[in-house]
Amino acid sequence: AFDGLRAPARLGILVVFFLAVLAAYGQAALERAVSRRTRPALIAWSADDAFFPVEDGRRLAATLPNAQLHVIEDARTFAMLDQPDRLAELIGATAGVVSR
Repeated sequence: AFDGLRAPARLGILVVFFLAVLAAYGQAALERAVSRRTRPALIAWSADDAFFPVEDGRRLAATLPNAQLHVIEDARTFAMLDQPDRLAELIGATAGVVSR
């Protein structure tokens, strides 16, 4: 079940985990860690990100089982600021939340 209050905190923890593994052990370790996930994963990637090219998102999506990559147009590094409605729509659709 989707818990709108707890899901962002869990997402933040997951992102911090991925970044910590990447920093400490490198990309191969990160790929091993994420490849064990079995739940569906939304990869929402900014099309115009200056630091993380779309190819990185494609690689991550290919590594994660059950991943869907969505490239958010007209968004730079922080899609949640540049395209908040589109990002919310993607998260809601992935979580099974119906918009009102």
